[in-house]
Amino acid sequence: MLTLPLGQTPSLDPMTGELVALPDIQTGDHEEPEPHPSAALENVGLRSYIHHMLSIPWDAVNGWGVPSIQPYGPLQLDPSTTVLHYAQTLFEGMKAYRDDNGKVTLFRPDMNMKRMNNSAKRIALPNFDGDALLDLIKELVRLDKHWIPKETGHSLYIRPTLIGTQKFIGVAPPTEALLFVICSPVGPYYPNGFKPIALYGTTEYIRAAPGGYELVTPPLDGMILPGVTRDSVLTLARGHAAGIKRLPNLPENLTVSERPITMSEVKEASKTNKLVELFGAGTAAVISPVDRIGYLNEDIHIPTGEDGMGLISRPIWTELVGIQTGKTPSEWSVVVTE
Repeated sequence: MLTLPLGQTPSLDPMTGELVALPDIQTGDHEEPEPHPSAALENVGLRSYIHHMLSIPWDAVNGWGVPSIQPYGPLQLDPSTTVLHYAQTLFEGMKAYRDDNGKVTLFRPDMNMKRMNNSAKRIALPNFDGDALLDLIKELVRLDKHWIPKETGHSLYIRPTLIGTQKFIGVAPPTEALLFVICSPVGPYYPNGFKPIALYGTTEYIRAAPGGYELVTPPLDGMILPGVTRDSVLTLARGHAAGIKRLPNLPENLTVSERPITMSEVKEASKTNKLVELFGAGTAAVISPVDRIGYLNEDIHIPTGEDGMGLISRPIWTELVGIQTGKTPSEWSVVVTE
């Protein structure tokens, strides 16, 4: 178990109660268990968890308490705990990757910390120092790094979670909370190759990429998740379009736009053969192609390549996966351990 020396308290911002410095952590003796048989991970389901978890308590009087890395196990919650009644909870999803030389990296974790803090603010949970939490997550990953799969397409999924833990029946910002982090080795989202999915369309906006060589996605107006992978796709595409870094096999005459998209526009682009492809982006799958949308009692068919991906998505996916796995050097990769 990893914990602070007794009597030591973390540095807190007197105005906000935020953790502003990472306390020293003592490392006890640990027996290293055998690594998880990652070759058996045939899908993305999170069913096996590493032997340790990180937890940090918070209360409105004392702010953030002592961080500890302890054996993975159940949480003890009172039946009146606010998270059980009013869903005062949020989580993040991120991954640790191991390259061929054994180096372990995280992909753009600073963005996960920023988004987690923004989510906490929106639902009246406490904010925290993202850099301090990231250092603690690195320590957790280092401790159980033998759980990170070595197989191609595999990784360690990291789930930071923040919940309200006050014993109180009533709608109000909680005066107690718990931030904890658990991890699980995962296999590729599409273990047998990309399989395009079907969507059901409404008359509202969608996350999509229709039209010629224009990569289009709705703007972040509060309805669209500010995803790390979404931002990475757009950044790579804009860098390519501007000539900052050309991506192999990605069309040169590419325009990137963030604007509203209607289902009528998607339908018209499909009918006139101007719809090249449509895909989603996220931490688990990275890129998820779509082959049709059910809309107003008919299917809008979306072109896909032989392997399920398209002209725009495949070069971007190749670049992203190269960065995540360490094959392509990038400032987006944050080293956990060499």
